[in-house]
Amino acid sequence: MKTPYFLLLFVTLAQTACKKTNDSVQPSPPSTDTKQEKYSVVSIAYTALPGSSAEEITEQRPALEYTNRTQVRQRVKVEPDGLFERSTFTRDPQQTYLLEPQERLFSVPLEVQKEQISLGAKKWPYLEQETKVPTELNFTDSVYVDAGKKLITSLSFTYKKIRTAYTAQLQEQSSGKIIPITGIWTGVYPVRKNFTYRTENL
Repeated sequence: MKTPYFLLLFVTLAQTACKKTNDSVQPSPPSTDTKQEKYSVVSIAYTALPGSSAEEITEQRPALEYTNRTQVRQRVKVEPDGLFERSTFTRDPQQTYLLEPQERLFSVPLEVQKEQISLGAKKWPYLEQETKVPTELNFTDSVYVDAGKKLITSLSFTYKKIRTAYTAQLQEQSSGKIIPITGIWTGVYPVRKNFTYRTENL
């Protein structure tokens, strides 16, 4: 029995239509023309947090020893190293603006008394990671050690830790539009030295 010609033609057309339908739903490759806007920080303002915004913490250092094996009294200078001021900006994670690296420096809080905030010098970049600079405070001390004695120095330092809210004004580079972002700033400063001395016979 021969298959009618019109039936073969119908099957061929149906297969062709299905193939075109399947081809039409293939996803197109993602566009690579999108470009995220870049922003720069133009100013930062700080607001005291509810409750206590400042606390003191203590760092204990290993003891230092000096032995005077001479026949005369000697003056020993105690010069601690590795004392830094630290600053960290933590942005609200929902604010995903792309920041352009910049050389502009900003002030950060030095004191918080209730709602009053005192700012320091403009020496800090806006970075969302911890940055540190050597402290400008002088923590050097000196002590005399008698002949035939060993000096043992116990060292500790008191730091002030401050947390405040901040609002930074971002400027869109292409349009100049100003957009605010918010977050928490944390700073740590050495404020006092705590040295104690004792001597032992050799």
